[in-house]
Amino acid sequence: MNKKQFFCHLQRTFKIKSQLMVLCIVLCNTFSAGVRAQGIIEGQITSEQNGAPLESARVIIPGTGYITSTDLDGKYRIEVPAGTYNLRVNRGGYVIRDFPGVIIANGQTISRNLALETEIEQLVVFGRTLIEGTTASTLSLQRDA
Repeated sequence: MNKKQFFCHLQRTFKIKSQLMVLCIVLCNTFSAGVRAQGIIEGQITSEQNGAPLESARVIIPGTGYITSTDLDGKYRIEVPAGTYNLRVNRGGYVIRDFPGVIIANGQTISRNLALETEIEQLVVFGRTLIEGTTASTLSLQRDA
């Protein structure tokens, strides 16, 4: 093989490898675009009793690792791949609720406003008033210490 044949062979090999590399890049970009395709679930979490927005409520999609919290206005936003999900919402003092069958498609934004029921219907507080400096207040403070 002379120099001319060698360089022609090298040029053809390089051209084939370049074409394969371009094909790989195109396929990788196509695949990763499919993986990145997501939708958005957003909405507001409120109290079922009075409609007040619930700050710091947690919105969870069980088994996926997707989780977010509501802001001061009770609003949330979570990006997820297309699919069907169950939303679980919880906040201290409220009953944990599941909202099944939330369907999201690629590029879709859906709104799910959800209400939570309070866990305690009525809270009764018992207390006593003590007059400072009396024997009863001194005994009470010693007993509580």
